[in-house]
Amino acid sequence: MGCCAKLCSCASNLFLGVSGVIYAILGLAIIVASAATFFTAYGDIFEPLYAGIGLGGGVFILLVGIIGMLAACKRGVCWLWVFTVWTFLLLLAVLVSLVVMFRYEDLLKEASKVNAEGGIIKAEDVVSSSATAAVRELTHNAFDACNATTLATAAPYEYSFRCTDSDFQNLGSILNDVCYTTDNAPLMVNATVSSAFHQCYTGDYLKGWRAPVSLGSTSNPSSALVLRVLNTPKGLFCACSSTFINDYILPYVKNAKFVAIGVFVFFFFAFACCLAQIFRRGCCGRKERERLKEKQGNRMDAIQLTYPDDKNKKVRSQKMMNAQLGGGGYVARP
Repeated sequence: MGCCAKLCSCASNLFLGVSGVIYAILGLAIIVASAATFFTAYGDIFEPLYAGIGLGGGVFILLVGIIGMLAACKRGVCWLWVFTVWTFLLLLAVLVSLVVMFRYEDLLKEASKVNAEGGIIKAEDVVSSSATAAVRELTHNAFDACNATTLATAAPYEYSFRCTDSDFQNLGSILNDVCYTTDNAPLMVNATVSSAFHQCYTGDYLKGWRAPVSLGSTSNPSSALVLRVLNTPKGLFCACSSTFINDYILPYVKNAKFVAIGVFVFFFFAFACCLAQIFRRGCCGRKERERLKEKQGNRMDAIQLTYPDDKNKKVRSQKMMNAQLGGGGYVARP
């Protein structure tokens, strides 16, 4: 039972040290990734506030990692308590992030119901204000960042799409190959009054998102007018809502969600190891001090008083001489 307890204690303390190292590496990675958004085109999609929060969070996690390594090396509980409290705060922060990610994914899925890619919009497909605000900001940022451009082809109502910014070639390829093309041929955009595209762009399905270019009052807008509409963020979204959300945005959100789940599990085990070490060392370090005193006492008990061999010989020879003289006598010396 004692060996098992010692083994568990060593394992938890080892994991504590490893957690500190991983925290430090993770913090550095977040700092680099957040700082990179200020110098790359992806910073145009994500709000600077999010990058700033990520930068501050990376510094915080780096400090937590350094304290975790100190807590594993030091046998006291001061650094351990600091690491435990900060790990618990990080655990809560990741949990909140997971809730936000799931909520954000639901909002995007709700907005993708406005299937303007030739689908039929139903009354229940009206998007909530929260979902509309989310996709409006996302679409505007992506539209501006990639320098979205829709071009007319030789046939009327058939178009092609591309991102002139080289960093967003993947987005341009997805929208052009999936949304603007069918059977390796340009897809004709139906912009008549009864079409899903017209209802999405001019109707109340996306509340609060104003149409910057009017489709006019005619039942069949001209190809040139539709081209102008497609070169706006809302027009692009209404033409390619499902492709933009399901094929481009959601894969990134899902990957981030899975990473956050893995980080949450790791933080949970780190927090459990912190509690195990606190139980092992004592709430205020009392158990650890008692163990140290006990070890010092055992060392003192193991100390034995010994005499050099030559001194023992002198003592034995003196006793033998006294015995020969009848005990306790003196020898007269000239």
